[in-house]
Amino acid sequence: MTMIQQHRVLARPGLIRDFKDTYQKWEPIYSQYLKVGTHDKPEISGITIAGPNRLYQTGRELEPVRYMEVVTGPKVMAVDKTYKGGYLLSKESIDDDGYGKLNQGAKWLAEAAMYTQEYASVAFVDDAFTGGTFKGMDNLALMSTAHTLLNSTATVANVTGTPMSLSVASITAQLDLGRKIKNENGDPMVLSYDTVMIGNDQGQVNKLYQILESTLEPFTANNQDNPIRRNFKPTKVIINPYMTNTYHTFMIDSKLNDAAFLFREKVTMSDWYDTEVDASKIRARGRWIIWFRDWRAWVGSNPSA
Repeated sequence: MTMIQQHRVLARPGLIRDFKDTYQKWEPIYSQYLKVGTHDKPEISGITIAGPNRLYQTGRELEPVRYMEVVTGPKVMAVDKTYKGGYLLSKESIDDDGYGKLNQGAKWLAEAAMYTQEYASVAFVDDAFTGGTFKGMDNLALMSTAHTLLNSTATVANVTGTPMSLSVASITAQLDLGRKIKNENGDPMVLSYDTVMIGNDQGQVNKLYQILESTLEPFTANNQDNPIRRNFKPTKVIINPYMTNTYHTFMIDSKLNDAAFLFREKVTMSDWYDTEVDASKIRARGRWIIWFRDWRAWVGSNPSA
């Protein structure tokens, strides 16, 4: 029994420190387009309502107030998911660890936890145009050419009708979509798309900065002013290395954006010695919800090249 405890101690020094240090030093991408928070229940839900959109001018004193019904939308909900994994160290590997490298497994476990969070988050982005997993308050994908409204027969698009490769025309079309976003009553909204997100392709990155920063319109022989540089100045550009399609582009109003990553249980690490198999076991686990309700904070385009 004494030997078991000794081997357990040999495998353990620095494990938690290495795990925490690696986990905390990671520069997350998902927190730049999802609002990170916490949630204390296994599910989250919400509804949308639409109320009066005008006040009526009175024709005389003491005229009765006109009352209008508040319209309630369908319930939107999401449930949390649990993620866990680990590794084990046999007694023999501990005995034979001549290089003192066994504790580095905790670093890899921390990286695995962060990669899991990133890929779980980017699944929301990859699904944005199809809605196979994530649907909003109108039961449609995040990006659609025909979002429905609660108190209007109109439909609203937040994705270009035809997929458009990154260009001045594409950025212009997405900005135009943003200007035509409407609320649930069909009235115009004023939005500020302050974030641009594209995939991890250097050609796309170069194009984007040429579009945003060139004084003259890029990709043309005409020496005309570049209007994008004058009227669109995003405060954040996200180059997302996890996106499956590196040609998709998104613009996000970070204030209106309600797409969220909510921890039910933050990632933690634990370890113990299993006497049945003579091995130290180290594991990590976490629980979280990824969801959204309102699509209006996002506009984009989904070209394949």
